[in-house]
Amino acid sequence: MLFKHRLLVILFCLLTSLVLGLQTSKLSLNAGFEKMIPTQHPFIRAYLENRSELAGLGNSLRIAVENPQGSIFDAGYLDSLRRLSDEIFLLPGVDRAHVKSLWAPSTRWIGVTEEGLEGGR
Repeated sequence: MLFKHRLLVILFCLLTSLVLGLQTSKLSLNAGFEKMIPTQHPFIRAYLENRSELAGLGNSLRIAVENPQGSIFDAGYLDSLRRLSDEIFLLPGVDRAHVKSLWAPSTRWIGVTEEGLEGGR
């Protein structure tokens, strides 16, 4: 029965294509970071509240350890840092090549001596 009204079918298809084509000009892509995450989750809310302090970190985690009694050169404090660094380094999912710590294999030191600059792992 449709084949008896070919001209009407073609006109309907052309009109539909024209209307839908005009509607595509109103489409816009918006792949914003906040639209892709669950903003009601407590971790995400905490991130959004502290966004200005975390800008530019991407998908990284910084851990700061304070020594409330003594200095950063205390043996116990340095041992705690070493153990924490070792535990974090061995966690599943950690990109070990990018771990930065005093005890990470990728960390190097540079010192000034009478002979010039010296360095090592």
